[in-house]
Amino acid sequence: MAGIAGLLRVFFVGREDGFRARSRSRWGGTPSARTPESADKSQFEGGFHDVLASDELAEGEVVEVFVDGDPVAVCRVAGVVHAVSGACPHAQGPLADGSLDGAVLTCPFHGWGFNVRTGECLVDPTNPVPVFKAVEREGRIAVGSVVPAGRTDGPPG
Repeated sequence: MAGIAGLLRVFFVGREDGFRARSRSRWGGTPSARTPESADKSQFEGGFHDVLASDELAEGEVVEVFVDGDPVAVCRVAGVVHAVSGACPHAQGPLADGSLDGAVLTCPFHGWGFNVRTGECLVDPTNPVPVFKAVEREGRIAVGSVVPAGRTDGPPG
């Protein structure tokens, strides 16, 4: 029963150390208190959306942000910032609440793993997660458009 209770807690509340918990304490109230529009107002040139400060994303950490109202999981792997869709294609699980092991982000719902560099699903290769361009400049991280499928050279810098 603890397994089901834990899963339900992650689904409705998020991890205790996850982005939703930090959002509640930072923005007050529920995570929705930080509207997606507040994250999208500032743009880098080229249509990139300024989503967070560089110091808000530690090595090996995943943070959920919103771009045009959609969740995006942003993480740092080997010093490089990566961004993938924040919703698992299997059951729409919150990927930002999953675990990051190297470049593999695992969904907290059913354990599907995704390579954050390529979007490849390690469980079902026919269900990749969209990968977004991500840049880090002047102490800020920005997320851009979806990287074309099959591209493996990582996001532009």
